[in-house]
Amino acid sequence: MGIRPEKTREHRRFLTLLFLVLCLSFAVIACGYRVERLSGGVISGDASIEVERFRNATSLPAGSVTLGEKLRENFVREGYRLLENGRGDYIVRGKISRFDESPVGFSPDRFGLEYSLTVEATLRVVSRHTGEVFFEDHVVGKSTYYAGTDSSYTRTNRERAMDAALSSIAERFIRHLSARIRYGGEE
Repeated sequence: MGIRPEKTREHRRFLTLLFLVLCLSFAVIACGYRVERLSGGVISGDASIEVERFRNATSLPAGSVTLGEKLRENFVREGYRLLENGRGDYIVRGKISRFDESPVGFSPDRFGLEYSLTVEATLRVVSRHTGEVFFEDHVVGKSTYYAGTDSSYTRTNRERAMDAALSSIAERFIRHLSARIRYGGEE
């Protein structure tokens, strides 16, 4: 007498399902982990972050406002607690230092058809209570867009490219910051 194959399959399915449920439970619990090292300091689980308006040393219209919005969106998505009006334990400050736009693709009559857009920013996380800079990063966001004879087409593509470049800066900054918090080093 041996074990029937049907029972063995059922047992394997049960164990697989149990394993997946345990892994999912562990992942959900681990998401709340926030007592982590950050360049000699500690950001505790109940600490909050505030994103100040950035300085804009470029001709990028509304770049500092858009970058702030993108950072807030990404901080919330990553589970950070945001506060405003001078109440955050940690402040994100920074400066958009470079905005460059140049044609990279041309029509036969030398009309620019594709443009490259680059935005650079230096961002830092500062403790409101001590003034200590816990983390600083120089981040670059790049994107391209197509231009045409229709100005609204070109304007829409340019705005989307700027949005993509600023989103890239926000995502990279938060990814680098989270890596520094979790592992105490670079990503």
